[in-house]
Amino acid sequence: MAGAGPTGTGRAIATSTRNETAFKVRRWMGTHPDTGAPFVPMGTDKYYRLNDRLLDSELLQRLRKRGDAKVAAGDPTAIDDYVTALKLVRGRVLPEASGTGWDGWQRRPPEDLNLPAMVVDAAHRPCRSR
Repeated sequence: MAGAGPTGTGRAIATSTRNETAFKVRRWMGTHPDTGAPFVPMGTDKYYRLNDRLLDSELLQRLRKRGDAKVAAGDPTAIDDYVTALKLVRGRVLPEASGTGWDGWQRRPPEDLNLPAMVVDAAHRPCRSR
C-alpha cells in the first residue's frame, strides 16, 4: 500500500499507518475461543487472512443461491432472500477496482471479482420471477 492511496485522493498511505491499523484490527478481532488462533492471521504469502467469519459477500452469495432454489421449487418467499441479499450492499462494490490508485484488487481472490455480477444477479432475479 505504500506509495498509493485510495482512488481519487492522491495521498500515499504510510507503511507505519498501514501496519498500525492492521495491528489494531487484529487485536479488535481477537482469537478463536476454541483454538486460540487469531481470526486475522498472516498467511505464508505475508497477506492477512480473515478466518472463521462469514463475510457479507459470502452471505449475499448464499442468499442468492437459496433464493434460486426457492424459485425452482415454486416457493414465493424467494424474493425475501434476494431483498435481504441486496440490503447487505452499502456502497460501491470493489471501489478500488476502478480508476488509478490501489492495485490490490488485482491480487483479490477470483470469487471476489464476481461480486458486482452477484449483486446484479440478486437484483435481477426478483424481476424475472414476477
